[in-house]
Amino acid sequence: MKVDLLWEELKNDFKGDWLIGRTDRLLYSTDASIYQELPLAVAIPHDSEDLIALCKLCFKHKIPLVPRGAGTSLAGQVVGNGIIVDTSKHFTRVRDFNPTDKTIWVEPGVIRDELNKEIESHQLLFGPETSTSNRCTIGGMIGNNSCGTRSIVYGSTRDQLLELKILTVSGELIHLKNLDQKALEKKLESDTLEGKIYKNLHDIINDEDITQAIKKNYPKASIARRNHGYALDYLLDTCLKKGNDQPLNLCKLFAGSEGTLGIILEAKLQLSDVLDPYKALLCIHCDTLEASLQANILAVDENPTASELMDHYILDCTKEQIEQKENRFFVVGEPKAILVVEFAEKSEKELQAKIDKLSNKLINDGLAYACPVVKGDDINRVWELRKAGLGLLSNIPGSAKPIAFIEDTAVSVADLPEYIKAFNQILKAKNLYAVHYAHAGSGELHLRPVIDLASAKGRKLFLEVAEEVADLVKSYKGSLSGEHGDGRLRGFFIPKMYGELIYGAFKKLKECWDPYYLLNPNKIIDVPPIDSNLRVDYAQNINLLKTAYRYPQAKTLLAANSMCNGSGDCLKSKAFAGTMCPSYMATKKEKDSTRGRANILRNVLGGEKIDLNAPEVSEALKLCISCKACKRECPSNVDMAKYKSEVLYQQQKSRFDFFAYSTARLPALSRLPLFPTILNFTSPLAKKLLGIHPKRHLPNFKSYKESATIQKTKTWLFVDEFTRMERPEIIDKTINCLAYFGVEVNLLPIKDSARAAISVGQLDYAKRLVDKNLSSLLGLEIDCIIGIEPSAALSLKDEYPDLCKDELVTFAKEISSKTKSLERFLSELEVDKLEIGKDRPSVYIHTHCHQKALEGSAYLSKFLSNIGIRSTNLDSGCCGMAGSFGFKKENYEISRQIGENKLFPALKSIKRDDLVVGSGISCKQQVKDFLAVKMLHPSELLWDHILNPKKV
Repeated sequence: MKVDLLWEELKNDFKGDWLIGRTDRLLYSTDASIYQELPLAVAIPHDSEDLIALCKLCFKHKIPLVPRGAGTSLAGQVVGNGIIVDTSKHFTRVRDFNPTDKTIWVEPGVIRDELNKEIESHQLLFGPETSTSNRCTIGGMIGNNSCGTRSIVYGSTRDQLLELKILTVSGELIHLKNLDQKALEKKLESDTLEGKIYKNLHDIINDEDITQAIKKNYPKASIARRNHGYALDYLLDTCLKKGNDQPLNLCKLFAGSEGTLGIILEAKLQLSDVLDPYKALLCIHCDTLEASLQANILAVDENPTASELMDHYILDCTKEQIEQKENRFFVVGEPKAILVVEFAEKSEKELQAKIDKLSNKLINDGLAYACPVVKGDDINRVWELRKAGLGLLSNIPGSAKPIAFIEDTAVSVADLPEYIKAFNQILKAKNLYAVHYAHAGSGELHLRPVIDLASAKGRKLFLEVAEEVADLVKSYKGSLSGEHGDGRLRGFFIPKMYGELIYGAFKKLKECWDPYYLLNPNKIIDVPPIDSNLRVDYAQNINLLKTAYRYPQAKTLLAANSMCNGSGDCLKSKAFAGTMCPSYMATKKEKDSTRGRANILRNVLGGEKIDLNAPEVSEALKLCISCKACKRECPSNVDMAKYKSEVLYQQQKSRFDFFAYSTARLPALSRLPLFPTILNFTSPLAKKLLGIHPKRHLPNFKSYKESATIQKTKTWLFVDEFTRMERPEIIDKTINCLAYFGVEVNLLPIKDSARAAISVGQLDYAKRLVDKNLSSLLGLEIDCIIGIEPSAALSLKDEYPDLCKDELVTFAKEISSKTKSLERFLSELEVDKLEIGKDRPSVYIHTHCHQKALEGSAYLSKFLSNIGIRSTNLDSGCCGMAGSFGFKKENYEISRQIGENKLFPALKSIKRDDLVVGSGISCKQQVKDFLAVKMLHPSELLWDHILNPKKV
């Protein structure tokens, strides 16, 4: 049946969104795996009635349904050609929280970390914790039976699942919960679908041949992370099996079933107490991987709350990732592996005793060469480094990547050293190597061989390694999937791992729940070969596009963009710290996330014909505000601001964009005599001509005449075009502040940074400016360049080396290394505390997005602390203005919504007499337009309120 006809039949009973455009289908065609398949449509139901109507209609017409949460699955679980059912947007309610019983009911779209934030005051949490916990949904965790870092303590999602309300494929409601013998017998007597389900399972479990096959072929019961196929082994000891009296709960079976048995409406979860208050990480540094695995066995004997491994491949990736290299503070030397062991105890004495005992043993036995201890707030920094491992792996240059296909194997902790040794022998025989990281304490390392799937040789190796590792896991009686699920990767091996008898039982089970195989087809049952529907990111034409930018690490725009592996770090909500991705936080639409944009670009750039004017490209990039937050916060270093600038440039080759052309040249025009006066006088006409929203206040353009005197100093102040045009009074205040602290500066001989041109894709013009500016600096003695306005100054740091002509690249990199913001420069000065009165207003700092991305946000507060001023860094996200973006009429509302994400609420909570500081001119404009709050430049704060307050 055609999708449009299906919608005609459904639309009167469906309140949610129904998406059938190519853009949306592409966005939902993949997850964080190596697979891609275009769905028929995407349904975003609003409530349970929507879901019931959808199930009934699809059952009637035999249309497949693919349930999906955040789409962070690694095995292709939510890739399929049916209708994607996205419950992440509207199914987000939490109810019936019982802190006494430590239980709570949630809908499937609730995000794990948001749930824990809501109940944290009760010292309770939902324990299973994936590396994607700030965006993964509870429904996805149930479908996958997720585990996470502290599974030693909290077990898997299955272990914390009490009850489920689910919809069958035909739209019937079933309530899964504990059943005693009497309740089970009543179910078995029923002629309903629910009764048939229990009868079917009763027959399977009481077939002695199947029982013996389960005992023989399933993973060891001591392996907590066993997640391969349907969890029939969890039913053997229940009253479903004759002669047993333990309660039966089909939640155990449903967890890990990957949406193949039903669609979740609600789940009742068991909550846990937070960890004991005295916590520390013992960071065990080892010279070999083998030593770290032996150390893990000793560590687990001490009952830690976590034992996580990072090998040197992961650690090397963190050296260049902007955000994570700051989290390497605990790394000593060049370890081959670090085992991070967490202890949580009731007293400091108990904590220290465990740390001393284990560290002394490891050092004395020669298993570790250093065991630094991390406590307090720094613990989170270490875990952030570990969590970033998945995304960091995409940073390895070239088409060969660490591929997630045998990364989820679990064996007993005691078997882990020998298993890994045998595993690496398989790879060595094929001239391959693997990345090793994650859950050593649970017997599961995430193992990722580096393979080029774009080549025939690579795909052959992919198949061979998968087959041989499956045999190896079976020989250790391990689990082929520990927590990442079967999906399209491991489901294919179920007959090999379990035998045809058990696989036949799986089929009977599936057919009872879903007789037409409509729920997430081709998962667990009838899984196609693992090399079908591969998402190969590198196509034949990757070098055909002549780009304006260099892509030094990845070499091409496609390769750079394809570093996005779909892990979805950009999908976190505004409830958590960070800026990425502002437009997604506002709209909650996949197309407005960094991942969504990368998926669209990959499909276009990797196609047989490159058409960057395709409507899906413009649709995906339309709300990217070039904040650069992804460059810092995305573990894969995806730089969507750069890619958008490049795409706009490519698009403008075939069409003239008046707004872009005029925006790029406005700084040059503003320096013409009388131009500021004329523009200010004609601003209403200029707004209309340029498509600027009528409620926007155009800046009051001014003029600045600088002194040509050259000081005997190698420190230069960059007076950028925006400061000259809009806030020239800041220039002298900046010079005065620097002089107060003994710093003399020259004014850099650059009039226009090219930031405006870069932001709108006018890259030919930008490149001319870049070359001209760099040429003007040749021959100058420069130790440091200080920037007043972040987006302009940091262009020298970020874009110049990738835009300049070849002969200037080395010099551009030198200039890049010497450029820093005023705040960073001040923080590095040795200064004395000032004599300041106690009755000072509080200072709140909003940091410009480009500063946060390229430098960090701590420098101004550090400097103020050095001189005796207390301040607060606001978790204010992005202001939403983004230079010319917020001025455009069509962007006005989304610009406001982005401001409302974090910045506006933060500023509204500040007292009237408090001081708000921010160096970004765009930020000041946005705050002025929507809140009428005065935002001071750091130089205004220092000169007018601290160093020279009498003149205020």
